[in-house]
Amino acid sequence: MLTSPLIALYGLRLVANDVPKMRLFARQFSGMPVSEFRAMADDFARMRIPLLIRPEALDRLRVHKSSGHTVVIVSASIEEWITPWANSEGVEEVIASRAETRGGRLTGKLEGANCHGEEKVRRLMARFPDRGEYGLYAYGDSRGDVPMLDAADFAFYRRFA
Repeated sequence: MLTSPLIALYGLRLVANDVPKMRLFARQFSGMPVSEFRAMADDFARMRIPLLIRPEALDRLRVHKSSGHTVVIVSASIEEWITPWANSEGVEEVIASRAETRGGRLTGKLEGANCHGEEKVRRLMARFPDRGEYGLYAYGDSRGDVPMLDAADFAFYRRFA
């Protein structure tokens, strides 16, 4: 309830997506011990993420893996809950938002920028800079994915085939 005005402003495109996201994140996790957060993130990755992934998206991921492609999950979600799920699917490369920690506890802030929009492309190009050496397939389902879809050789928006 306390964050609903920010969510409404985001829906109207009057504030960036990271404003309500970080308010909710800080409210829930600020001050939490890192070990406790990682345990919760592992549980979330194991029990909830599989229910959120579209079957078609998972099929495409597996096709790319079986074809020997390097698969990279690029997400604005928090790295600690994306990485365990990605690893369970054989994906070792994850580029995502990172929770900031200090003294073994979460600060409620991000370490660096939110991995959203242009930041997704910036981080992907920093990790894989030789853009002319590979074909880039990108799959997305939100406005934050559009810059990466624009940078891709093969872009799929809300369809995974």
